[in-house]
Amino acid sequence: MSATLRGGGANSDNRESAEIEEKLNQRFKEYYEKSEASIRQKDSLLQQNNERISIIEAQYADEKEKRERIENKLKTIEENLSKEKQQRILNEDSNELNKRQIEGLNEQVEKFQKENEKEIQKRRDIEEIMKLSNEEKEKSLKSAEDAKQSSEIAQQRIIELEGSINSAKEQGRREVAPILVSTQEKLRNCQNE
Repeated sequence: MSATLRGGGANSDNRESAEIEEKLNQRFKEYYEKSEASIRQKDSLLQQNNERISIIEAQYADEKEKRERIENKLKTIEENLSKEKQQRILNEDSNELNKRQIEGLNEQVEKFQKENEKEIQKRRDIEEIMKLSNEEKEKSLKSAEDAKQSSEIAQQRIIELEGSINSAKEQGRREVAPILVSTQEKLRNCQNE
């Protein structure tokens, strides 16, 4: 009966050990899954930021090309306007016709200027979005760099503490050595007496 009780106690201990091990494994698994999820989330955010930057850069290039086309049109219109003005001076008889043409050109210039202003505003909006996206990327990189620096500082602190412990041990040995010598001498003196 005593052996049976001891066997039952051993089984109980084994069950408790198994339960503890299972709980530890479960906690480790949860921690590992959370860490993996966090890493995936950061990678996803970085990928999204890079994709957004690529899209914005492509949009910016398109807007820049449109703006250049508009500027070229404006330049052409201004050149035409200048020619029309010269023609008006040379042809006083066609003053009314030239006036209408100039008014039409002025309207075109005004129209293209408005379009150019809109394109400039779009470009500014895109630049602002790019700036915000770059700031987000810089924050992510700074966070990673800060974590690395913290790890390096902690490692350096451990090295310093180990050095302090070794130094303290050596100091203790130096302080105890004379006491041991003195004690041994006293013991020899007592034995001689």
